[in-house]
Amino acid sequence: MDTPYRPVQRRILTISEFSGLVKKTLEDAYPYVWVTGEISNFSAPSSGHFYFSLKDLGAQVKCVMWKGINRHLKFSPADGMAAIALGRVSVYEPQGAYQLIIEHLEPAGIGALAVAFMQMKEKLEKEGLFDQKRKRPLPFLPGFVSVITSPTGAVIHDILRVAGKRYENARIQVVPVKVQGETSAAEIVAALETVNRRAEADVIILARGGGSLEDLAPFNTEAVARAVHSSAIPVVSAVGHETDTTICDFVADQRAPTPTAAAQMVWPEKEAWVQRIDENAMRLTNLMKRLLERKSLVLEHNTRRLIPPNEMAARSKARLESLMYKLESSILRNIENRARLSLGLKDRLMDSGPQSRAQKLKSTLELFDLKLRHSLAGAITGREASLNGATGRLKALSPRAVLERGYSITLSVPRKAVIRRSDMVHEGQPVEITLGSGSLICRVEKTAGPKPGKETESP
Repeated sequence: MDTPYRPVQRRILTISEFSGLVKKTLEDAYPYVWVTGEISNFSAPSSGHFYFSLKDLGAQVKCVMWKGINRHLKFSPADGMAAIALGRVSVYEPQGAYQLIIEHLEPAGIGALAVAFMQMKEKLEKEGLFDQKRKRPLPFLPGFVSVITSPTGAVIHDILRVAGKRYENARIQVVPVKVQGETSAAEIVAALETVNRRAEADVIILARGGGSLEDLAPFNTEAVARAVHSSAIPVVSAVGHETDTTICDFVADQRAPTPTAAAQMVWPEKEAWVQRIDENAMRLTNLMKRLLERKSLVLEHNTRRLIPPNEMAARSKARLESLMYKLESSILRNIENRARLSLGLKDRLMDSGPQSRAQKLKSTLELFDLKLRHSLAGAITGREASLNGATGRLKALSPRAVLERGYSITLSVPRKAVIRRSDMVHEGQPVEITLGSGSLICRVEKTAGPKPGKETESP
């Protein structure tokens, strides 16, 4: 037979007393504890506090992180992230439940700054801040350069040394800021805004030397990245050593591996200037040669198509003679046809016999003959009027008639090319001037262009 359990001292506790005892025991036993697990059920309501659970394969515990603590985080917690947390146990007596009040949180296996860097890079890349299409080229030989960096140290001295060696007339404005520490990001943002507000600089160099991820943290902040993106002046990012990469490098218009390289990028060597000028001059010369060749071909083609005045007059005369011949031929054919018709009627009249019929036919014939004469006279008059009108229009359009009104045509010697502008001849060049009657061989004494804003008056 089982012996019933009998405590040495029987003390009956209320539920509230028991919960209070558990609370005191747990909170005294675990004032602070390090735990590791996977974040789940993460929530960040408008209050600013973080609520989530830390779990592993066997259990989970609820956690809370007050906004006064979580605002110092270097990364953004998310479900599925493995984390290490420092917290203290807190028991909620009314429900007999416990949770961890988190005082510190960091990613497991990778530093918080590295996680923050990757999260910020992914966020800004999705927004298009790294888009290559928005990046601007640096101006050639900038007249004014603003350098945002620490006023002391090797960085500013390296930049000034390169600038003085390559471009002694360089105007440089040093905007001093802290390049690490809690206030560094705010100072960099303010410096970028100030330089843009003054609108004096052609280029901005944002520079600092190498350092750890913690040292370079200001250049990985969202505030600095957006300030660089918003700059109306091209920005060169020269942060850290060649192996260092910051968010600023992705956002800036140009990225230099070192501050010295940034200075070399902004102020190229004089030999590079000369080479670039020579290349541009060669391209311009070739372009002008091709343009002149095309224009010369067009001019030569148009010159060949141009009909000389004497040839145009000869063509007009030949056309007029052709029209006259056609008109005369038409009139003669009409007269011959009418004559044949009259002879036919006369023959029929002579063969009819009776005198009365002959007299009647004679009258008809005489009337028809009169109408024929009137018709022929009207036709001839109308054709003569049309011929005279056509002759007048042809004469008015004739280049010779234009010349007879006081105009002239100037031709080059010996090519006989028509000269339309004063820049087509040079002083001392012989020219031939065709007049209404005859021509002149002249020599150019002086050339002058048309007066701006005025029409060229006809002679």
